[in-house]
Amino acid sequence: MTFEPHQERCLFGRRQSLLVAIVIIVMLGASASTFAQQGIGAKYGARDPHTCKDTKKPFTQRFALLRTLRFFQGYKAQDNRKEIVAGLGFAVDQGDIADLAVEDLRRWEIWDLTTEVLAVYGKKGYDAPLIKRAIIRYALCSKPTPQTKEFLTRRRAA
Repeated sequence: MTFEPHQERCLFGRRQSLLVAIVIIVMLGASASTFAQQGIGAKYGARDPHTCKDTKKPFTQRFALLRTLRFFQGYKAQDNRKEIVAGLGFAVDQGDIADLAVEDLRRWEIWDLTTEVLAVYGKKGYDAPLIKRAIIRYALCSKPTPQTKEFLTRRRAA
């Protein structure tokens, strides 16, 4: 059986997507029936408050959620935008993974959470230089609004 070049790429893409989805399921400890019924985005996206909001969950599990959001951003960004934004919003609220979430927001040019991102600057748990730099980069790259201009003016004066 021979395939045209575009068919081979398509088959490889499906196989690779399935492999990535299986790895994510195994890493997060989901059962196959849950995946079949609800899908990864519904189970581990913004609709699962226990994984997203609970800072007592291990870092590895919360980071796996962030990687799942990255997968869906690369796979079908427009179809999953609402869940991606909500999931990254939960991640911004957690100091140990906030810098990763802010960098993803900046790289994907998602400016919906500008208020939340700028609000955490300098708070307890967000005072590490790495997080501060990520927030400043986000503000520099975002659409110019009065809020971002005022934030950057304060940072330049400090």
